[in-house]
Amino acid sequence: QRKEMEQFSFLDINRATNDAIGEAPLVMDLASQEKYDTIKEQLESGQGCRVQGQHDMYQVPSKLIFATDRDLWIINKLKTEEPETYNKFSLEHYFEQLSFGDISQ
Repeated sequence: QRKEMEQFSFLDINRATNDAIGEAPLVMDLASQEKYDTIKEQLESGQGCRVQGQHDMYQVPSKLIFATDRDLWIINKLKTEEPETYNKFSLEHYFEQLSFGDISQ
């Protein structure tokens, strides 16, 4: 796991039921073609991902960013080479809990 992301866990989910399947493989460090193949396989099998954890921010203003721009090439490759698989791709996000301040009160 990446040092700067130790406070988060990454789970594979069944997109149809939203149930956790198990711990997600760390695809961000895979070689390019292996990463593409892994993500393509996950999309075709109906998998999604869930990130959970807590991040303390020590400055105001501050940012917490979940981004895909690093691997935009994968999305573009799917769009041109695998349009049916590309149509399963979604960047929808929702937060079950987002809080500011001490949550123990």
